[in-house]
Amino acid sequence: MAQQQMMASFWTNTFLQQQQTAMLMQQQQSPSPFLQRGQTIRLNLTRIFRTARATPNIPQTIIVQQFEIPSFFRRIAAEAIDSVIMFIFKFFLVYTLVRADLIELDTFDSILTANADLQTLIDVTQGLFSVELLFKLVTAIIEALCITFGVPVGCTPGKRLLGIKVISCLDVQPVTGSPDRVAITGFAYVDFKRALLRSVLKNMVIMFLFPLSTAFYMFNYNRAIYDLAAKTIVVRM
Repeated sequence: MAQQQMMASFWTNTFLQQQQTAMLMQQQQSPSPFLQRGQTIRLNLTRIFRTARATPNIPQTIIVQQFEIPSFFRRIAAEAIDSVIMFIFKFFLVYTLVRADLIELDTFDSILTANADLQTLIDVTQGLFSVELLFKLVTAIIEALCITFGVPVGCTPGKRLLGIKVISCLDVQPVTGSPDRVAITGFAYVDFKRALLRSVLKNMVIMFLFPLSTAFYMFNYNRAIYDLAAKTIVVRM
């Protein structure tokens, strides 16, 4: 009887050991469900990020509006007002640079003497070129901010006083029966990128081609060359 119990216990232990060995081998051959889940998560995240990179930017809403095109002289008057305002700003900017010892006014005293010649004028102009370029860049940024985020949108101080503004323009067509009005297709507002492009081109044209820069307003609907480049147009409010 004791011998039979020992034999039964031996076979039972052997069977349990075989079952444990088989379970261990199965776990080693197939990964755990947690590992599989981790792999699935990594795959999904990779696909999500790849899809996000491939998704294009959401475009703005395209609208059609009717406006009246301002006269050439109204635009010039608005530019003159903005120029006076920026000249005051430039005065304080130069004053700040002088106070910070970044500009030495003593180097420009030679132009006021009786011995000043053309070479002296050229030397002084070259010395002020970097300051003028910095001022034009600051002016372009300020104007772009006014066009995109101004109150109202699209207006600099001069344009607001003269009742005109800058809007987006993808296409412009005359309105039948209203010779003074045009139908303009464009975005709801001028984004900062296009506004900055317009401002930089305008300031560079005025800086290097004045007074020939006035000829750049002679396109259809009084659009300037920088309006065509930035796809904008100036209209009456």
